[in-house]
Amino acid sequence: MVWFRRIFGFILAITVVTPTAVAASEQRPLYQLAQSPASVWCLDESRNHVRKTPAWRCKGKVVSAEEAKRIQVSRFQRIRRRVNAPKKKLFPGKRQRGSGTGFFVTKAGHVLTNEHVIGRCKAYSVTPSGGRAMVAKLIAKDRTLDLALLKMKRAPGSIAQFREPLDLLPAEPIAVIGYPLRGRVTIKPVLEIGHMFFGRLKATRSDRFTMKIDVRRGNSGAPCSTPQVR
Repeated sequence: MVWFRRIFGFILAITVVTPTAVAASEQRPLYQLAQSPASVWCLDESRNHVRKTPAWRCKGKVVSAEEAKRIQVSRFQRIRRRVNAPKKKLFPGKRQRGSGTGFFVTKAGHVLTNEHVIGRCKAYSVTPSGGRAMVAKLIAKDRTLDLALLKMKRAPGSIAQFREPLDLLPAEPIAVIGYPLRGRVTIKPVLEIGHMFFGRLKATRSDRFTMKIDVRRGNSGAPCSTPQVR
């Protein structure tokens, strides 16, 4: 059982109009206000991004419509080249045998998963949520416990905290977070809700438990937690 904590931050942008700015604006002649363009093409040179915005909101460089179109076309072509560029394979000459789920357990980049996920593989890669695939090294595996420990050269932002003691209750709600195979590997982790099961189907070992939940191929190695992801 793994404890996770999720914090959502909300940032509010507040525009403050000072009395001095209002007074200065009111002092401008009407003919100057009439000649001011309602909107302009504003270029953010740091990102090479241009968009149409009210003149008073433009914090970058004002460019002509022709220049704005040229920048937009150039940006689009650059993105298309990057998307269509052939991807470099991590393991040339090898094909993927399977996939599963894992989670960080140390700040040094150790990832815990199931042994049967990597048991038949000779090379390993880990793809963090929202990141790119990186080569991983097998540190240890135990077929009896069905556990495997990988290590990648990346420091995680957070690690799992294990529940102690593991005092599970009958019908206690639980959640599994992983990457189930639904035709293909999902891009983002999927949260499934279920509950503990203490019926006729009982775990055959004291260090295992049974649960009733929609678990599919690809979920192997996923952590179990509370539905609040804690």
